[in-house]
Amino acid sequence: MVATRSASRSKRDKDATRVDAHAVDQVKASLASKKEDKMSEIESIVEFSEDIDSAEAVPPLPESDYPFEIKSAVKKISQKGTAYAELGCYIAPESYPADYTDGEPDGTMLYFRRLSLEDSPASRHRIRKFCESIGVKAPKNKLDLNEWIGATGIATVKHESYEGEDRANIAKIIAA
Repeated sequence: MVATRSASRSKRDKDATRVDAHAVDQVKASLASKKEDKMSEIESIVEFSEDIDSAEAVPPLPESDYPFEIKSAVKKISQKGTAYAELGCYIAPESYPADYTDGEPDGTMLYFRRLSLEDSPASRHRIRKFCESIGVKAPKNKLDLNEWIGATGIATVKHESYEGEDRANIAKIIAA
């Protein structure tokens, strides 16, 4: 009798597993179909106001100090396996020099990727100094990067060459 119950329980478990696998397959098919529908809604033709074949590189934001606001803060892992913060820093067009007319009319986003999040004395000191420079209280022992969003500071912008073109990059963050 016990062997019969055990065999019938085993058959039910297998049937339930088959049903669950079938339900999973149905959900996957449904999601794939919805994704295809959304993809077909996206137009494949993009029209520009000027010819692309004659487009020139836009001069980078001039080297100087600029006020910025942190719009994003994300923990990333480097190729070497070390943790760092990638901060999206927004520079408003009102901060551009008067003679810089080629900049983005809606402002410029530059990314600061020079803040280690490793648990070391040097990194903790640098995070404390960074917090001071953006006017945020340094945490005790737990850091929430989201608390930096909306904070403001001053970014020193320098040019770096990448694939033969100069690009604006944040060299350092200084206290306002």
